[in-house]
Amino acid sequence: MKNKGKGMGAFLKQNIAAFIFILIALICFPLSGMKLSYVVQQVLLRLGQNSFLVLALIIPIIAGMGLNFSITVGAMAAQIAIFFVTDWAYQTGNGVFTGFTGFLIALVMLLPLSVLFGFLAGKLLNKTKGQEMIAGMILGFFATGIYMFFFLIIIGTVIHIDNPFLIISGGVGVKNTFDITISSALDNLFNRKLAVAGPYILCLFTLSFTGKINRRLFSGKKQEKLLSRLLFLLGALFLSIFLFSGERPADVMYVFWYLGLGVTLLSAVLSFVRIVKFKMEGVRGREVVGAFLCLAGIALFQALEYVNPGSKAVLDEIKAFLNVRVPLSTYLAILLLCLFNTFLLKTKIGQDLRTVGQSMSVATASGINVNRVRIYAIVLSTLFAGIGQLIYLQCIGSVQTYAAHNNIALYSVAALLVGGASITKATNKQALFGIVIFHTILILLPQAVGSVFEDAQNSEYFRAFMLYSVICFSLISYAVTTRKKRRLGAGEELSEKAGVSEGEPAREITSEEREEL
Repeated sequence: MKNKGKGMGAFLKQNIAAFIFILIALICFPLSGMKLSYVVQQVLLRLGQNSFLVLALIIPIIAGMGLNFSITVGAMAAQIAIFFVTDWAYQTGNGVFTGFTGFLIALVMLLPLSVLFGFLAGKLLNKTKGQEMIAGMILGFFATGIYMFFFLIIIGTVIHIDNPFLIISGGVGVKNTFDITISSALDNLFNRKLAVAGPYILCLFTLSFTGKINRRLFSGKKQEKLLSRLLFLLGALFLSIFLFSGERPADVMYVFWYLGLGVTLLSAVLSFVRIVKFKMEGVRGREVVGAFLCLAGIALFQALEYVNPGSKAVLDEIKAFLNVRVPLSTYLAILLLCLFNTFLLKTKIGQDLRTVGQSMSVATASGINVNRVRIYAIVLSTLFAGIGQLIYLQCIGSVQTYAAHNNIALYSVAALLVGGASITKATNKQALFGIVIFHTILILLPQAVGSVFEDAQNSEYFRAFMLYSVICFSLISYAVTTRKKRRLGAGEELSEKAGVSEGEPAREITSEEREEL
């Protein structure tokens, strides 16, 4: 019980920022007066907008480079690509540069730019080992100056563009804001109502959780991996066929939905049998809790389809909730990035990243080129940040030429830290959880503060305070924890020198030994 209490205390201490923000969200929701359907819609939208940018921070953290504030340069690469694609669309009138094809052209353009910017940033950060975070932040400011010089001076003097939609009337410099021709190109590629997308996602999570629980049932059998994943593959196939059949599928397509739901329930039943037969041996509690919550969510969605509360206001709110649009194509891109991060850590490069993050001296002794691995981390981070900014701006539909990239690093870092990550450890789950919690607060806070203080300006002060306090709290917490670990390590080493660890009588530590430690 003592160890369990310590584990719970460590869990609460590690995720204290997340718990504080959940409490703030619960307080702000009734004060804001917002409807649940609107909050859910905005959270789902921002999850799609910002996930790539936050997930781009993970690899440098694993490599021991801390929070990569230099992702700003990746965002600049995306904005440069968007500008030229938009100009070509206006100049030629060609539909190739609009919609999803225009999105792909911008993506192809930003890839070499972001890789180049990331390489240069990595070379610089290798010169500032131990100070990467502050160096990355200053690099972002420096790059912003070059970026503004390019759009204010170079465009119109060196690069002549005659486009009244983009260029200032004098012919030199780009307008402060312009509309883009790839607005919602990715989001609208595959978009479904929450009434359909919600159960689909929950079924996939249920199949994933229960598949891990059921693995013991197939241990020792031929094709063990295939058998343990068979139900997940079948369920995902049936559900995806139904989902991809269109906004209004034919009646016959509902057969696939019921088949997928049946496979999900069968997997849940097998999990119950497995737990009864083998107890909780080899089963993580979070897998059982996750499967139960997902099944409860599926049941809730099905109940909402047929519920009749008797109140028109409540009924309208339920309908609005079920009709919330979910950009599944964007979520698929986010899922691919999460899978890439997971896969990368299992490769040789991923192991090198971990080794460098734990100790550069050990990595060097192992024959790893530390500088090269660190450059790999920054290049990947910058590349993902560029793609993330492209996804974000296509969702917004317009570009603030000189300000769109300014705060993405701060907001991304804050969201990651709220999810329970630290300067030395971060996961996909922490990133996605942090986005949901942090942006829920950003949605609710202005209305809540405005209703309490009757002054909308105060909400901006609270928003800035929250943003910087999260980062400050995390940095202070990391510094305190690191100092405690160093003291404990030094204490253990002193005890070993005194002979206490070997059962020998303690002797006085000399001043020379203390100075050495």
